[in-house]
Amino acid sequence: IFADGGLPTGFIHGDGFLDNTLYTPGGELVALVDWEDSCVAPYALDVAVCVSATCFTAENELMVPRCKAVLQGYQEVRKLSSQELDAIPE
Repeated sequence: IFADGGLPTGFIHGDGFLDNTLYTPGGELVALVDWEDSCVAPYALDVAVCVSATCFTAENELMVPRCKAVLQGYQEVRKLSSQELDAIPE
C-alpha cells in the first residue's frame, strides 16, 4: 500500500500509543512494548500513529504544542526528510 509513496521506509513499531510505552520513575522512556503491529512501512507512519494517539483532546482537537514536541523529539533521533515534512498536514 505504501510502495509507491516514495517516503523513507523501514521497520516500524506501528502502534505508538502511550499504553505501549514503559518509563522510569523519573519519566524517561525505556521501552516500547506490543510489537504485533510492527512492519516495514514509511517511518512517517510511526510519527502519524503517535501524533494520532497522543496529540488530540477528547473533543478531537489537535494539541499543537504536544504535536510539535512529538515531532521535535522524533527528530532528535531521526531527522524527517523534506518529503516527510511535506506529507504532514499543517
